[in-house]
Amino acid sequence: MKAGCLCILAVLLATPAADATEFHGVVQTYDHEVAIDSLVVGFDGGGSDTLLTPGWGGPAATTDTFDFPDQPSWPISALLCLRVDGGLPRTQPIGYPMRELWYPLLDSAGRVKFYSQAGVAGRPATELPGAALEVCPSVVGPRTLLGFRLNGTGHATLTVFDADGNTVCRFEVPARTRSLSWDGTDASGRRLAEGIYFCRLAVGRASTTRKVLLVR
Repeated sequence: MKAGCLCILAVLLATPAADATEFHGVVQTYDHEVAIDSLVVGFDGGGSDTLLTPGWGGPAATTDTFDFPDQPSWPISALLCLRVDGGLPRTQPIGYPMRELWYPLLDSAGRVKFYSQAGVAGRPATELPGAALEVCPSVVGPRTLLGFRLNGTGHATLTVFDADGNTVCRFEVPARTRSLSWDGTDASGRRLAEGIYFCRLAVGRASTTRKVLLVR
């Protein structure tokens, strides 16, 4: 992180909480290169934390996501430290970052939003190997291929959740199936809005989850 940000951003210890909150971010650039070096989040009660975000952003016409460490609660404020087109670091405050709401970046360089994975995983007793579920590509249009690498011939279930943990559709995966295609619709065949979704593959009590960004 650049020295210009260090003189502006104060690092305070956040008060720990028993239940951590899932916290993730996505940035879309327009006609400019954007680099977000860090994010300062504030919490109810006065605590805050500085989250370093190296590599978050990219050149023009890029979509990039970042998974933050679990936070004690959903933040009540956010302060971005970012650079546009390689310029000097600047800060951009976001008063109360609402879930799944886009916020424009400085110089109309792009937009950023935050979301949670609340209720998606329900942390299984066992984790499937990460390679058991492949999503290609992870930033998808109306159709994407979901590939499986499963040992044995057992039955599996694939569930798609929205960013708030609501189930939007579910697929039964017969034995020996190696892939299926998802067209970006819910269980009733309605087109889903663009945004973050999670695909969870479960075999018995074991599962693994992959994140996708659906764009229109």
